[in-house]
Amino acid sequence: METTPTSPSADVFERLRNGETIAAEDPEAYKMCEASFATKKLLIQMNNTSDPNEVRNLLSQITASDIDQSVNVFTPLYINYGKNTNLVKMFLSISIVYFSTWVVSQSTMAY
Repeated sequence: METTPTSPSADVFERLRNGETIAAEDPEAYKMCEASFATKKLLIQMNNTSDPNEVRNLLSQITASDIDQSVNVFTPLYINYGKNTNLVKMFLSISIVYFSTWVVSQSTMAY
């Protein structure tokens, strides 16, 4: 999909939000890798804690948004960047039960 390049002065992330494809040789492409590695550092911390408040705090840093206290995240979670991810108030319950070679899964989501 070809897109019309945004102004050269536009930030690489703004250009991505506008639908522009960023080539590997773009002078700002390195910023995407830096941001992904910064997210990965927070994600490792988040996936290694069992404290739901710490999970929300770290997820808030990853997404650069407020995470409501009603949001519960069951780690591990995998994110490359996360800044354009929005979570809304919700209840999410997932349970998986293993019986020998059978897998029974139940998922409920309410908004």
